[in-house]
Amino acid sequence: MRHRVIVQSPTATVDSYGQESITWAPVSTVWAELVGRGGGTQAIVNKGQVTLGHTVRIRYSSALANLKETWRLLIGARVLQISSITNVDYLNEILELTCSEEVV
Repeated sequence: MRHRVIVQSPTATVDSYGQESITWAPVSTVWAELVGRGGGTQAIVNKGQVTLGHTVRIRYSSALANLKETWRLLIGARVLQISSITNVDYLNEILELTCSEEVV
């Protein structure tokens, strides 16, 4: 696990005009392992936008006990949306996250 990752949760805020917007709050900074899916990253091209698929493994911690698919990961300037979470062997040791990254 050699990549430093910031785990963020969404927070809905309402401005003075009553408009709701989403801001991202950091939950934890962890070390992660990025694993290419299917022998490498998967790319889906749709209307000029490319979505890359990634599998990210992180260590389980109490700060991540409530991790949800609505959260996201930051790896430097890259933003990965979480699409599924697997508690490997249900041991509360390793979480395996299936993520997607949109590249313009």
